[in-house]
Amino acid sequence: MFKRETSETASRARELRQSATKHERRLWRELRMLNRNGYHFRHQTPFRGYIVDFMEHGHALIVELDGNQHALPETHARDETRDAVLSEQGYKVLRFWNRELDEDMGAVVNRILYELEQRSPTRKIQGDFSTSPQGGGAG
Repeated sequence: MFKRETSETASRARELRQSATKHERRLWRELRMLNRNGYHFRHQTPFRGYIVDFMEHGHALIVELDGNQHALPETHARDETRDAVLSEQGYKVLRFWNRELDEDMGAVVNRILYELEQRSPTRKIQGDFSTSPQGGGAG
């Protein structure tokens, strides 16, 4: 059984959306454009006890942006554990370094599109789908 999202987690997700980094804001603009094409990305969404940077439930895709702190061994180990938990539930986790957005945003968006196209929108995902009541869509 998965931990239900608490009001504290939902509040933290709202705070993260409101204090998004410049890289998160840039990628969110791009993902919102994809939403116009039938995808449904959410930003800073509580899920399975974590808050994920970006999520597209229908295609079971999670996108994480990593700054320099993710290169630290302890942070990297936590990221690997988190990714494994999410992968066990049928979600593909893509990680991009902030510098990848700076160097070639188009390549990042193309990789996300490629993964979306590889994943069927009718996939059955294990467990419940509880996320924040707001759905994390504002941002």
